Amino acid sequence: MSSIASNSSSVSFRGEQIDVSEALDMLFKDIQENLNNCHVSVRQLAQSEDRADTFLEAAQFDFEIQDFVEGLTILFKELKQVSKDVLGKPPPEYKNLYAVAVEKRKADKLRAKEEAKLNKELQKMEIISER
Repeated sequence: MSSIASNSSSVSFRGEQIDVSEALDMLFKDIQENLNNCHVSVRQLAQSEDRADTFLEAAQFDFEIQDFVEGLTILFKELKQVSKDVLGKPPPEYKNLYAVAVEKRKADKLRAKEEAKLNKELQKMEIISER
């Protein structure tokens, strides 16, 4: 096995070079905090009617949820970059195989996306025909 894990014992993270374990710990702590806070806001929004909140009071929870989702999106992008940094560039003997694997993955993801879109359209058509 090649030294994949040793490609990067440190990564560029939030503007500085730090240990990979430290970066992952910080990242997952932030993801968990945002996810927990988002969960609380979603629950509060769901209970708005029970509390007789006004529309604008309920909207504040929706705004919080949107902010947490945006924060999570940024954190997941950081995670992708850390993962990419840890993997590093492929060794010469794997360069072509890796390129093929990347292209296959792209094609598989595109095909899955197209299938999901088609299934959604078919479901819409079924709903319309049932009326």
